[in-house]
Amino acid sequence: MIFKYRKILTGKELIKAGESYSFVYTIDAPELSEETLKLALDLLVDSLKYNYAVKDVTYILWKDPAYSEMELLFTWTETPGTTLNWFSDQVKVWAREYYIDLDLKEVAVFLPRFPWWLLALLGLLGAVAVGSAVKKKKKGG
Repeated sequence: MIFKYRKILTGKELIKAGESYSFVYTIDAPELSEETLKLALDLLVDSLKYNYAVKDVTYILWKDPAYSEMELLFTWTETPGTTLNWFSDQVKVWAREYYIDLDLKEVAVFLPRFPWWLLALLGLLGAVAVGSAVKKKKKGG
């Protein structure tokens, strides 16, 4: 995802196959220790992999001062025909089974960047070609 940029979504959009999504949640799990929270999140990720057509599922925890936010990242392999908000609600239900309360903060999709470097390279090659053509014309004419 290094060559992609984040576009914030409303959550009302339909999920599309092949697109990578980011769900940022605030976490409330006061009765869980740090290690137990990580184990519960691992189980949550496994549930997602098992029940939905997703790949490259991972999560990132932000510590501030305790683990207070999580970003869930994955790519859909099939179009499920549901909205991002509906899917987020399912994630929240599963998280409650592991004693984690999640509150959706932000949904984003990762979109490819325009390859400006390719445009610059083509411009440079064009300038070299024009320069060598002009040089040939001056030399021959």
